[in-house]
Amino acid sequence: MMKTFWQGSGRLCRLAVPIVAAQLAYALLSFIDIVSLGLISPTALAGGALASAILAFFYLVSSMMVSVVGNEVAYARGAGDEAGITAAVQAGIVLSSIMGVVGTTIVWSSPFWLGFFGQEPSIVDAAREYLRGAAAGLFFGLFFACHRSVLASLGRPTAITVVIAAVGIIKIIVNTWIVRSVADFGEPLLWGLRLVGLSAVGGYILLSAALWFYGRYVFPQHMAFRKLAWARWDQMKKTLRLGMPIGVATALEVGLFTSSTLVVGRLGEVALAAHQLALQCIFMSFTLVLGLSQAVAIEVGLAAGGWHGRAARRAAHQGLAIGFIFMSVMIVVFALYGTDMAGLLIRDEGAQASAVILLAGQLILIAACFQWVDGIQVIALGALRGLKITKPAMVATLVGYWAIGFPSMIGLSLLFGAYGVWWGLVLGLTVAAVMLVVRFEQAVRQLPQT
Repeated sequence: MMKTFWQGSGRLCRLAVPIVAAQLAYALLSFIDIVSLGLISPTALAGGALASAILAFFYLVSSMMVSVVGNEVAYARGAGDEAGITAAVQAGIVLSSIMGVVGTTIVWSSPFWLGFFGQEPSIVDAAREYLRGAAAGLFFGLFFACHRSVLASLGRPTAITVVIAAVGIIKIIVNTWIVRSVADFGEPLLWGLRLVGLSAVGGYILLSAALWFYGRYVFPQHMAFRKLAWARWDQMKKTLRLGMPIGVATALEVGLFTSSTLVVGRLGEVALAAHQLALQCIFMSFTLVLGLSQAVAIEVGLAAGGWHGRAARRAAHQGLAIGFIFMSVMIVVFALYGTDMAGLLIRDEGAQASAVILLAGQLILIAACFQWVDGIQVIALGALRGLKITKPAMVATLVGYWAIGFPSMIGLSLLFGAYGVWWGLVLGLTVAAVMLVVRFEQAVRQLPQT
């Protein structure tokens, strides 16, 4: 029985490992820019961090919408539909280009309305200079996200990791030169912000170009300019219908965690600092599970496209089992070393720092429970994406996060402070996870059980 259950799990792991590596490497690219800005000046760091937060929000929401192209490709591949693969790739390229133009315009104009939110003028000015170059990165970033999801669905995820690692090395070299040379310019702050912003765009251009040429070389039948059907609105509308609920769900999820920070901020400086440390500690494990979720979406899509309901169900259950095992390990790590992990992220040795580390260690213990349900809901969401069912994700986010999680977070914070905020998050995620798993089981049973 167990041998049958784990059949094919090796293929899932081989697919997940390079996808997870690509996720981590991609996060490193933004980290390189932030470190570079910090080495230039505190003002450059503050302005760049503000601009990067805006850019990251639009990229995260838009890229999640675009990434459903990979699910369309996997589904068509499972059905042996070569024409369907080409149509999905074409729609993804056109859609990512249109969304890139719109998103870049919004991000580039953001400094004009940031002042209305009470941001300091010097920070807004720094953000504006950074975005003069970096805003265009959203266009090329979405182009990259489209090709990343397509290549992973076509069974070439390792190439993505290699490309990102190569671009990361180039960025380290370029940004090191910028940091060392910017003092020689007439206005170091101004030119530092602009050059690091241009470096960010250059990184996105290299990423998107490399994946484009690689994809065109390996899969010329799907990725040739002459084959782009710009008027294929039927496929684009299908991709949008699949991607919009995911984009909305992502925006609502980001909004909930932003709201949690605002709620904790009302509890004082120590609580807010501890909350941020706890979030940073769980970020890595979430990134790993997100990569596993993408692999599950591809495997489920391949099985569902061939109308193999039993294989689709087994792939989802294997993903949930692997995620459960990994999250269990992380729970032990957080329980044993949570306080030590928090201590590594803060240098001050004063009484306030000690209070922050102590509270952060206790919040990380609650985050251990958070890991289980968060892993389940992320992987279940990936399984539903594989079946090309995405509206339940939006519904689960609305109900679990905002109808249950947010009010619980507010109410429990009044009773238990920062602890209550995290228990509210756990409750909301649990409801969302149950809803997503139940919906997947209902949907997969409608497929032939072969």
